[in-house]
Amino acid sequence: MDKKKGLFTCIIISVIVFSFLLPMISYANDNKKDDIQVVDSTGNIKTITKPVNRIVVLNPDAAQAVKVLGKEDRIVGIDASIEVQPTLFPNISKLPSIGIAAPIIINIEAIKRLNPDLVIAYSPGIYNPGYDSLEAKLEPEIQVIRLDLYSLPDLKDEMLTLGKILDAEEEAEEYVKWCEEWMEKIEHNLSYISYDKQPRVYMEMGTLPPSFIRGMSTFQIPGRFVFNGDNEMVSYFDKIKVKNIADDLSSLKFYNIGGEPIEIMKGYSTVDSKWIVMKDPDIIIGGALGFNMRVGGYETDDAEENDVKKFYLPESIKTMGNSMLDPKKISMKSYYDEIIGLNGFNHITAVKNGQVHVIHHTIACGPASPVAVAYYAKWAYPHEMKDIDPEVMHQEYIDRFMKIDFDVKEQGVFVYPN
Repeated sequence: MDKKKGLFTCIIISVIVFSFLLPMISYANDNKKDDIQVVDSTGNIKTITKPVNRIVVLNPDAAQAVKVLGKEDRIVGIDASIEVQPTLFPNISKLPSIGIAAPIIINIEAIKRLNPDLVIAYSPGIYNPGYDSLEAKLEPEIQVIRLDLYSLPDLKDEMLTLGKILDAEEEAEEYVKWCEEWMEKIEHNLSYISYDKQPRVYMEMGTLPPSFIRGMSTFQIPGRFVFNGDNEMVSYFDKIKVKNIADDLSSLKFYNIGGEPIEIMKGYSTVDSKWIVMKDPDIIIGGALGFNMRVGGYETDDAEENDVKKFYLPESIKTMGNSMLDPKKISMKSYYDEIIGLNGFNHITAVKNGQVHVIHHTIACGPASPVAVAYYAKWAYPHEMKDIDPEVMHQEYIDRFMKIDFDVKEQGVFVYPN
């Protein structure tokens, strides 16, 4: 009997000890260091140490992507473009901001103070911090991954890469499946369209510097920026059976001190209004994105909104108010009016047929960009696309992935005219 009591006592003690150790074992497993290799958006192989529990996102596309994967609570720092979108990002827009994520301007010390495990940034470019501005100043203490997460078809692979980094493979696969199902529906509807029946499209994003900046001219790079055949954002044009009139144009270059031409904006060319009139496109799409941002998206319900406070700039710049921004030129409608008012455009087929459209960057780029493809297809083929509603698709994206209380049929300005 004593032996049985002793054995029973030993079992009880073992259970109690194990119950104390179990959380410690679980915690140790959750925080076990694990190196993985991934390919980033620049084609470089990066070694990432997991777990990644603290993230700084340097652009709204990365912020949306992390939110899509259900890991929003891991974000500890943001850049200014996220800070000014409280409707889309009701929680993370309140987090500490590192300022503008651009070369020279980026606040490296602000990033370091947040002690992140990972910083997610766009590939280096004119408006994005380069390796010297970011990696050289942060790594190896703070890991940096370049994931663009803004244009199809690379978006799906980039989301799967991010899912691997954040231990959210199932969530990433769910998002990819959502993309593919919608794209298959669109492509199926247009599968029988022959090449000779395809409309000709001109897609642009205004002039540089942006026309809404007071006192600035376009002397640096004259002309209107058009998406050429090297631009990933129009890579889906062939799948939705439309022709890009700028397919064969060369990307912008400039000459360095040694005289060698350096490509500065792959996928973009500049043209004048005479060239556009001569090409006579059937559809014109104006992109309110990049340096051509306009007030719109989730933060206003008015296509004529010209409140500088709603513009996607940090408070430090917006305080300059109308001394810098011309309220008459920052709305979605003002961009539309600018396009149709160009010299000779009254003779263009697209203008005469009411086929001029402006699209906002919140759906033209990023994880919501399949919605933009649906709009392009709908504009080109309203009859063939009658059973596909881009607004329904957009609402599904918001409800399933963004999880915010927002009705796209009643709120926001994403395309103009609606």
